[in-house]
Amino acid sequence: MQSKYLAQQSIVNSNGAALQRLQALENFKALRAPFDGTVIVRNTDIGDLVVAGSNHILFQVAREDPLRCLR
Repeated sequence: MQSKYLAQQSIVNSNGAALQRLQALENFKALRAPFDGTVIVRNTDIGDLVVAGSNHILFQVAREDPLRCLR
C-alpha cells in the first residue's frame, strides 16, 4: 500500500514538473515591453520566424505616460 502511494506521488510530482516546463515555454510566446505604450510601427507579421541576434527591429513603441524631470 505504501509503495503504491509513493508511486502515485512520484507521478504527481513528475506531472507538476512537466506543467511548469510547458508554462515556461508558453511565456516565451509573448513579447513584453518594460513600460506601457502603443505599438506605432510593426515590422513583423504573426507567424513570422524571429531569429535571435538578427538585429531586425520588430516593433516601435511610443511611451504614453509623460516623462518627469527632477531637479
